[in-house]
Amino acid sequence: MTSIRSISIVVPSEPTPSGLLRLPETDQVKQWTHARLIYIYRAKSNNTTIPFSFEAMKHSLSRALIHFYPLAGRLCWIEGGRLELDCNAMGVQLLEAYSEAELDELGDFAPTDAVRDLVPKVDYTTPIEEWPLLLVQVTRFRCGGLCVGVAISFTMVDGRSVTHFINSWAKLSRGYDLEDVDMPFLDRTVLRSSEPIKTPRFDPIEYTTKPPVLIGRTGCK
Repeated sequence: MTSIRSISIVVPSEPTPSGLLRLPETDQVKQWTHARLIYIYRAKSNNTTIPFSFEAMKHSLSRALIHFYPLAGRLCWIEGGRLELDCNAMGVQLLEAYSEAELDELGDFAPTDAVRDLVPKVDYTTPIEEWPLLLVQVTRFRCGGLCVGVAISFTMVDGRSVTHFINSWAKLSRGYDLEDVDMPFLDRTVLRSSEPIKTPRFDPIEYTTKPPVLIGRTGCK
């Protein structure tokens, strides 16, 4: 059984850009749910515990959100019924939990109730403007192991970009600074629809002149 010990809202540790970010057309039609991921860290033996500080993890997450600030925002509806991203820095949800189970008891981590309890749940009955786009649950096990369960909005990431974020956060957690190669690409102008094809500004000769007579003569009576 997993018990929640604390729930925190983590915001960027420095001011971040605000305003609306455009979402692509594909995000206007599909379900706005969260992808769920589980990262497992086993202790070297049953007599050891993975060195871990929840407060340090919270601090590194707040630093990561400086660069990945859209994850701290919320979805919102704008005029015309379009869904956009509001970069309002409302924060991500971080949970601390403990489980009396051992990692080996979870087997191959098939989606049982015990495994589902390792990932934060989103209350989809609330308005979409209240849904955190990123939720993280850190669960310690009796055996000394550790699990990081992640729920992240499909509107924010794909498989490659969520790995990019997790790796960047882990780098900050280890005490390193992020380099240019670690920074996310946030330019949404690439999502704008292309300009319509312009009509020709000349008179195509093949449509404005009469074709020559190939057989016979003109002016015949």
